[in-house]
Order: sequence, then C-alpha cells, then structure tokens
Amino acid sequence: MPTRRNAKRNVACRFALCKASKQHLVMPGVRTPNRTTRRSSDAFPPELYRNIFEWVTDKRDLYNLSLTSRLCCAEAQRALYSVIDLAQNTRAPVLWADTILRHPQKAATVRSLTLRFDLSFIIVPDLLLSSLRSIAQALKALLRLEKLVLVGHPLAMMHPIHTWILDGCTANLRTFHNSVFPPWAVVPFLSRHSQLCEWKQSGLFPGGDIADTVLPRLTTFDGHTSILASFKGPRSLEQVRLKIDDWGRETAREREAIEALSLFGDTLTSLTVEDTSTTTNHLRLAELLICLAKATPNLKTLAYIRTSTLNIQDMLSSEVVESLSKFEALEVLMLHLRRQKLGPAVYRVKAVVEHTFEQCPSLRCVALKDEQSYSYCRRQGSLLAEEDVGTLCSNMLEHDSHSEPEPPCPPSITQTPTHPPYVTW
Repeated sequence: MPTRRNAKRNVACRFALCKASKQHLVMPGVRTPNRTTRRSSDAFPPELYRNIFEWVTDKRDLYNLSLTSRLCCAEAQRALYSVIDLAQNTRAPVLWADTILRHPQKAATVRSLTLRFDLSFIIVPDLLLSSLRSIAQALKALLRLEKLVLVGHPLAMMHPIHTWILDGCTANLRTFHNSVFPPWAVVPFLSRHSQLCEWKQSGLFPGGDIADTVLPRLTTFDGHTSILASFKGPRSLEQVRLKIDDWGRETAREREAIEALSLFGDTLTSLTVEDTSTTTNHLRLAELLICLAKATPNLKTLAYIRTSTLNIQDMLSSEVVESLSKFEALEVLMLHLRRQKLGPAVYRVKAVVEHTFEQCPSLRCVALKDEQSYSYCRRQGSLLAEEDVGTLCSNMLEHDSHSEPEPPCPPSITQTPTHPPYVTW
C-alpha cells in the first residue's frame, strides 16, 4: 500500500512540474495552442492552395498530395482530372467512364479529354455496346469540358452509325480533334457546338457542303483539302494546316480546293501545306504558290512539307522564286523535305535565297529543313531574332506527327560586321 501511494504522489508531482514549466515558458502576449485552435492547414484559403497546386506538374506528386488531407485531396484531384489522356486499349476508356459516373464531383473538374480507341472499338463496335454506352454517359456528365480529342487507328475509322456516343456531350467545346469518325459524320455534332474555335479532322469529305451556321467562330483548322472545299461561306480562320494527297488525281480538283482558301483570305495569316502525293498528276510547287498568292493576300507565314523526294534545286528554282514575289505580306517561308537530306545543297542555295529576298521585299526569313537538320537564312537588318525564327518553325511543325524534336538553336554568326545578308547555321 505505501508503495502505491508513493507512485500516485510521483505522478501528481510530475504533472504539476510539467504544468508549471509550461506556464513559465509562455511569453506574454503569445497565445498558446489548445484544442479549439484552428489547424495550420485551414489557415489559408482554398484559392491559395489551388494556385499552388497549379504549379505541380508531376502526377505522382499530385497523387501523394491528395493523400495528406481532405483539402489537399480536393485540390489535387482538381489538377489530376483537369487533363485526361487515356491509354489506347479496351479497358482504359471503360474504367475512366465508370470512375466519372461513380464520382460526379470529378466530372466537374475535367477540362480536356483524350479518348483513344483501339482496333476492338473500330472493327467490332457492336460487341462493345455496353462500353460505348458508359462512355456516352460519361461524356454527358462533363459539363465543363473544353477540349475533346478522339484518337483511333490511322488506317481505319469507326462506322458512322456509332456517332451517337457524342450526342450526350453538351459542354461548350472550344477544341475538337477527331480521327475516329469520318468528317461528314460529325457535321451534326459540330452544328450543335457553335463555340468551337479549333477543328482537327482526319479523312476525306467525299461530297456535300458545310453550312454557314456550322462552326461560325472557327479560327484554326487542320484537315484534308476536300474538307476545306466543302465550306461555302467565310470564316475567321487564322491558322490552317492543309493535307494534299492523290485524292481525285486531278490538278483541277486540287486547284479548286486551294482556291477555296480565298473565303478566308482576309484573316488567314499562317498556313502549313503537307504534300503527301506520290504521282506526278498534281500541282507543282510553283503553281501551288501562285494559287496561294491569289487566295491568301494577307499570309505572313507559309510552311511547305513534302514527304516524297524532291530536288532541292527544283524547290528553289527561278519559277518558284518568281511565284514568291507575288506574295505581298509573306514574312517567313519554311521548306521541309521530310524523307531526304539536304547535305551540301544547303550551301548552294544561299545565292538563290538572296535573290528571293530581292524578289519578295516582305520576306524576312527562309528556313530549310530535312529529316535531320535545318538552317535559317535571314535578311540583313531584319528585326526577326533567332529565337523568334525557332519559335515560328516549331509552332508550324508542332502538329506534325512525323517530325522529330527540334534541336536547340546554335549561336548566330554576328561577330564580323561584314556578314552576308543571311545568317545560316
């Protein structure tokens, strides 16, 4: 019994000493924390956490932050689900759709969605109707979606009858990329989204017209010449990427499609022409430039990409230079040979480029690119910096699936005052 009393006395003394020491350590005017004090994680407003989480780009870090607290979980999930890029297999779109349907709060955070359909959806979609219904319901739940990208197989498309999966999408889309359904099959879907500003489409448009009420605010287009020829009214297009192939195998039809750019000539300033034709029955480069000069008088940046072999001397022939002189506002010209090497020919075209500057007063830069490297030729006294040239060329090729990452820009040759009227590296 005495031992038990001594133990209780010792515990009481220790408690009293700890309490007294805490009272002595407290500084005057400083509030000590207690059970009613607000936690440190709640000391900042949610908007501040949201601004901090926007700088976190690693998905693994965002996932780990979502496990720390409820507030961090909400903001981390907002960042994680804002941009969704699914893998190209049969299960990924279905698992994502089930997650969205089970957690409606996550659907409100999605701004950009990339759906990748593998060959199972393309070839036998009737066997996957339940999966397509789940995807359609999930698209209907994305009320704040701004960008929708549909990626399919490069050699096959889904049957147009299955475009019903897009009927539930009622969000105010700004960007739509489609390589799953034919272009003529998505026209009803496009007519319901008048806010669209960017449209990237794969495939041919065999016939029919696109009414003036469809895509009235379109500013960026990427697709085949047959799609562009189907527009019967003007749009405020600023950037166009045009694909030319052996469609029709008639120069008259190709010329008609190029002349259709005149509908957008007042606003069009950037144009990329990707020529994948393999036959000789198509417009030559000089003829193409003449048509473009008439249709796009305000064009400032032009890129010509050739997939088949083309002689560099033919690319900058006297006829081509004379065609370039018909442009009134062209500032940057890029010539890209995707499947061949320029080699020593780059040094032989310097005089031709200098002559091109004389014939086209508005031209400030000519860029030549092959499958491995590229070089710039700038006009003497031009205010266009090397960084601006690299940025322009990178922007022209950013949607090129066959192009490799651009090498870093080497330093320019500006040490000697007697340099020629071009800078090449």
